[in-house]
Parts: sequence; structure tokens; C-alpha cells
Amino acid sequence: MLRLPTSRDPTSSWRRLAAFLRAVSVVGISLCALTPPAAAGLGAETFTLANGMRVVAVPMERPGVVHHAVYYAFGAADDPSGQSGIAHFIEHLMFNGTGTTTDGQYKQIIGRNGGSTNAYTSADVTAYYATIARDRLETVMRLEADRMTGVVFKPENFEAERQVIIEERLQRTDNSPSGVFREQLTAAAWQAHPYGRPLIGWRHEIEALTMEQVEAYYRRHYGPANALLVVAGDIDAESLRPLAERTFGKVAAGGEPVPPRPKEPPHRARVTVEMEDPRVARPRWSRQYPARSYFSGAAREAATLDVLAAVLGGASGRLHRALVVRHKVALAAGAYFDGGKRDGGFFLVYAMPADGTDVSEVEEAVIAELRRVAEEGVEEREVQRAAYRFAAGEIYARDDVSTVAEFVGSTLIKGGTLQDIDGYIEMVRSISAADVAASARTLLAEQATVTGILRPGDAE
Repeated sequence: MLRLPTSRDPTSSWRRLAAFLRAVSVVGISLCALTPPAAAGLGAETFTLANGMRVVAVPMERPGVVHHAVYYAFGAADDPSGQSGIAHFIEHLMFNGTGTTTDGQYKQIIGRNGGSTNAYTSADVTAYYATIARDRLETVMRLEADRMTGVVFKPENFEAERQVIIEERLQRTDNSPSGVFREQLTAAAWQAHPYGRPLIGWRHEIEALTMEQVEAYYRRHYGPANALLVVAGDIDAESLRPLAERTFGKVAAGGEPVPPRPKEPPHRARVTVEMEDPRVARPRWSRQYPARSYFSGAAREAATLDVLAAVLGGASGRLHRALVVRHKVALAAGAYFDGGKRDGGFFLVYAMPADGTDVSEVEEAVIAELRRVAEEGVEEREVQRAAYRFAAGEIYARDDVSTVAEFVGSTLIKGGTLQDIDGYIEMVRSISAADVAASARTLLAEQATVTGILRPGDAE
């Protein structure tokens, strides 16, 4: 992804950026009156170990602190058919013991050395990361290299983690009306591609997974050929290389590529997903337009959708001003572009009707605003304001070692380049009002939309 990362769960990077932008508006800075700052290159340095593992050092002025992250080129969308949840299951098991560490010792060692560690599974990527003092970096690298291929699978650990994952699914999805609704919307949006499956897996498939299936996936795909190491902070390639060679360089070459994913067929019909639940307090409406992502199409096309989302969404966006402030038909309204997946994305508009307002009324109001952009265009100052927000956001993000590492790692592992990252802000700044209007027209011409309506229901 060429913008701020959203793949971590929760989306802490966006929340930090949102807080920053709110602070900017509070102190009264007029974004449209400022020239978007230029984006300097990250200055990242790369090299490859003899076993095929790629390594990236991102020097930052953070004396004594580094963020260490290993990215694997597969995620939940690469789970074998009928075995959804494998990638996420392995993420949990990676914190158990190896031939040289006991169960849970990885986190204990990181904690004793003053660091913090975690992991995530997205559709395209599985990642493991830690922030730690520079003089303890080799400790993290040794532990991470050890568990790349050395995790010991034990039946008792496997069953314990299965129960943890099922409970996680209960909390996030099965016991949450909005969680179930999002899962159904996603399944409707992807007919053949595994993006339609939940990241955590379908419950019945999680319950059916065997330790042999999960271990076989781990042994087959975890290895240097599928891995990317990113270290950001008080580091450079010259000092990182010997550490990498002493740790990850000792791991035997390996890691089979995952099989190609099924291709998504053309969509030819509009789909509406409606759901009622007594636990829902207020109705919600959304419409999802299929779109090419930064990695599946032209990057400029995706960047234009990012700008369109900025024009329509947010507290100062057209949807909020029209539906919430002026007409008072909605309590919330906005837009979002999901352009960070490898094989495709979507553009989303949404609204929550105000009391006494029907869902159909907010739907008409949202589409009217999108049509206004398409037919009447937008002012150049709106595009400039969006460009400033993106530029300011990147500068803010580059102040944090973990966000920079995630920015670099999640982009490179999905096929992007450092040049893509360094040139992103200039590309955004080059987008015109005419580009944004054309993008809106393309969305309105799309026939294969997915509309979601979540309503309060009667208690049984």
C-alpha cells in the first residue's frame, strides 16, 4: 500500500493520524491556504542474504531504538480451500516453543529486555514485529530466526490455541451484529477470490483443522524465500548486515511459494445484503464499488480514489457537510477507499440515518453528492486540501519507527517498490480536480455494486 498502512488490527496508524489532523484544525491552521510539504525519500537501504531473504534498513533519527519486523508473503487469502484460518492459526502458534525455547519464552525474553512484540495476519501478509533498544536487536533477530522454521507443534498447545481463536471469533464476529454483517458483505463482494473469506476463518473450518494440516503449511511455506526483514530506527545497512548474516543467514534456504489464488470473475449484477438484529440500535447503509488497488492496477488511479475519499469523507468532507450539517438526514456519513490489497479493492460510501429518516432517503442523498462531484466537478482547492492532508500524514507517520517499518514492509511484500513509496506524495499532488470528477463518474457507471443495509430487528 502506498499510503499510510491500514493492515494492522486495530488500525492504530490511522487513529494517530486522525488525532494529528484534529489537532491541526483546532489550532486554526487553514489547510487550503498552505502548500503541501514535499516528501523526502525514506533513505531505505536493501540487501539480500545468501539464502534468499530480503532485508531492508530504514535509518531514522531515533537514538537507541529500533523496530524489527518480519513479513511473510502470504496471508489469510492463501489458506487452502476448506481450511480457512490456517495463516492466523500459525500466527498464534509462533509464540509457542522451538527446539531452543520453551512455550511463551519468546515474549518473556523480549519483555525482560524492555521491548514489546506482537503479530498480525491480513489477507495478503503475515507479520511479526518488535520494538526494542538498539543494543538488544540481535536478541530479537536470533529469536525470530529460530522460530522461522523451528516451532515445535504439540497437540496440547494446538487445542489450547484453537479455543483461544474460537473465543476471539466469538467476540469480534459471532456475538457482534456489525461483525456478522461485515463478514456477509465481504463474502458477497468476492464470488471466487479468497478475499471473500474471513481473515480468522469460518468457525466450522477452524473446528475441523488438524494439527497435521497446519504444521504441513508451516513447514512448506515458512522460510527465507518468502520472508522480508525490515528494521527501522537507529540502524543502517552496514551495521544490520552482519547481524542478519549471523541470525537469519543461518536459516536454511527454503519456503515454497503459495499456489496462485483463484481469479475473480467479472461481476454483472448489483447485490444487496440486508440483515436485521435486535441488538442494532440504529440502521446503517453502505455501498461498495469494486476498484483496482495500488497493486492490481494503475497507482495513479488508486491515488485518485484516495483523494476522492478525502473530498467526500471526514468531518470536513462533502458527505458530512451535506447529510449531517445542512440537511440533518444522517448522524454520520463518509467515504473510504480500501486500496491496499494485492489483488483488488473497493470504494465505500456509507451513512447512518438520523431519527425519522428512512434508509432510502440517506441512500439518495449520498448518491446525489457523488453525482454532484461527477457532473459538476470539484474545486481545485478541495484537491489541494486533500493533498496537504496526505502529505502531512506521511510526515507525521515518519516520526514513528513502527509505522515506517509497516509502511515499507507491507508495500514491498505485496510487490511495491521503494520508488513507489518515495513518489507517492508527488503523485497525489499531481492529481487534478478533473481526475477526481472522472473517478466519480467511473464509480457511478459501475453496475456490480454491493449495498449493505443493517437494521434493528424485533427480539424473538
